[in-house]
Amino acid sequence: MDLDKPKVDDHEAKMARAELYKLNQYSAKLFKLIGENDELDGWVQAKITKAADYISSVYHYMEYEKMAAAQIDKGPRDFEENVHESVRRELSEKWSEKYKRSINCDSPKGFSQRAHCAGRKK
Repeated sequence: MDLDKPKVDDHEAKMARAELYKLNQYSAKLFKLIGENDELDGWVQAKITKAADYISSVYHYMEYEKMAAAQIDKGPRDFEENVHESVRRELSEKWSEKYKRSINCDSPKGFSQRAHCAGRKK
């Protein structure tokens, strides 16, 4: 998925999709085999955890690459604005309105409160 690499027809995507299909099939079967109160050997739990972590890492990498490529197509300014917007949204979702009103912008405590006050003054 690297943007700088030339496209080569080496069937990697086709093979990866076949592996993901197989992974999906085995995951569904294991889900049915394992009851909520079953005791699992440590090595079994470790393998499941590692597989989940690997798949999660690949998914988030590919999701980011696609998002970044789409943003780069729009232009660097749009990408920058979207990053700022997503940070602003995250802050607004995590802080209640009551908490925001309680911040003393004449004497903010910490980086986050200073950033909040700076954004409020704009």
